[in-house]
Amino acid sequence: MKSLARITLVGCLLLAGCVGATSPSASPAAVSADAVAIDDRPGDARTAAGQQGPGHLDVVAATVERAADGSFAFDLTLASALPPAPGAPGAGTPAGWAVCIDLYPFVVSALYGQLPTGMPCQLIVQTLWDGTRLSGQLIDRRAVGAGVPASAEPFVPSVEGASIRMSVPAESLDRPSWFLWSVFTEELDTSDALEMLAARGPAAAHHVDAAPDGGVAAPLAWPGD
Repeated sequence: MKSLARITLVGCLLLAGCVGATSPSASPAAVSADAVAIDDRPGDARTAAGQQGPGHLDVVAATVERAADGSFAFDLTLASALPPAPGAPGAGTPAGWAVCIDLYPFVVSALYGQLPTGMPCQLIVQTLWDGTRLSGQLIDRRAVGAGVPASAEPFVPSVEGASIRMSVPAESLDRPSWFLWSVFTEELDTSDALEMLAARGPAAAHHVDAAPDGGVAAPLAWPGD
C-alpha cells in the first residue's frame, strides 16, 4: 500500500500568505475533534504522458475538519511548494487540486450524472490554476441527473508554501453529518470547469495523483469511526 489512511485528532492549521489571486488567511475558527486525515507516499504522481508529476501536484497528506461555526476546511499538503505558475507540465496548462464529496453514496449515482471517469462526486471542492491565476470553486453536480447543469460557488483558497486550505460554509454542503471524501490533483485541457463537466470527454482531465489509494473509488468517511 503506498498510502495509509488514518484518523487523527488535529488542531487548526493557520495558513497565511497567497499565491496568484489568493488572499491572506483569515483567523481560523476553533476546530472540532472529528477531523479525518489521509497520508499518501510522495513520488507516486504521474502525468498523462506517464512521467513523474511535479511536487506541487503530488499529494502527501489531506485533512478535513469542521470548525466551531460549522464551516468545513479541506487541507492539502503537497510534496513541494506551489511555484509562481503552478500549472501541469506544459506552458499554460491548467491544473486543479480537488476534493470529491459523496453525500449520498447509497443512492444510485446515475441520478447525479457520472463523469466518464466514473467519479461519484456530487460536490467537488476545487482550487484551479487557469494558466494565469488561482481561484476556488465549489462545484455542485447534484441536479445533473435531472438535466440541470452543474453550478459553481466561488471561494478564495488560502495557499502557503506546499499547503492549500479550501474552506466552504456548512450550508453549501447541506450541513452534512456524514459523507465520503477523497482528494486528487488534475492535469486539465480547459480552465472552464463547468464547461468540462457539461461535455467532458475521457481526455478532458487526468488525475496526476489521488489519495487514498484508489482515489474516488476508495474514499474515506467523515467523520471517521
